[in-house]
Amino acid sequence: MFFSIVSINIHFLTLSGTFPEHPRPSKSSTPAVLKQSARWQVSKELYQTESNYVDILTTVMQLFKLPLEKEDQVGGPILAQEEIKTIFGSIPEIYDVHTRIKADLEVLVMDWSEDKSVGDIILKYSKDLVKAYPPFVNFFEMSKDTIVRCEKQKPRFHAFLKINQSKPECGRQKLVELLIRPVQRLPSVALLLNGRLHHTHCSHLTATC
Repeated sequence: MFFSIVSINIHFLTLSGTFPEHPRPSKSSTPAVLKQSARWQVSKELYQTESNYVDILTTVMQLFKLPLEKEDQVGGPILAQEEIKTIFGSIPEIYDVHTRIKADLEVLVMDWSEDKSVGDIILKYSKDLVKAYPPFVNFFEMSKDTIVRCEKQKPRFHAFLKINQSKPECGRQKLVELLIRPVQRLPSVALLLNGRLHHTHCSHLTATC
C-alpha cells in the first residue's frame, strides 16, 4: 500500500522539478543577479533542507545504530541483532541515497544556471528512493514499538538512549522522533518543489499544465 504512495511522491517530484532548457543568460548577466531568481531560491532551500536531513540521518547512524552494532560490548550486546534490524530497517540505504542527492544539489546550487533541473537529480535517484523508503516507512510503527518495549525491558538500552539523546546532535529529540523524519521527508520535498512550479511559466514545463 505505501509502496504506491512513495511511487506517487517520486513521480510528483520528478514532474514538479523537471523543466526544459531556458534560454541561457547573456554574458552581461551577473552571477549575483542570476542567483537571486525565484527558482534558484527554491533550489537553495531544497539543498538546505536536504543538508539538514542528512545531518539527522548521520546522527541516527553514528550515535545509535553503529554503537549498538559494535562487537565486544562490555556486558554483551545491548540489543539483539534482530531488534536492531527492526528499529533501523533501511536507514543505511536511505542515508546513502540522500548523501548522494545532497552532493548533487550542492553542485547544482553552486554552479547555477536557469536551465538546471532539480527534477533531473530526483529522477536520477528515483529507483533508489522507491527501493529504500517502503521497507522503513511500512514498518515504522513496529520500529517505534520495539524501541518502547526494549527501553522498558532492558535497563542498558534505557541508559544508552538517555545518554545519547542528551547529546547536542539530537537537538533534544528522542530516537523515535529522529526516526520519524524519513516518514515526513518525501511529502515535504514534494511541497517544496510544488513551490518551484509557481515560479516556472506553464510553457516551460515538461509536464502538461
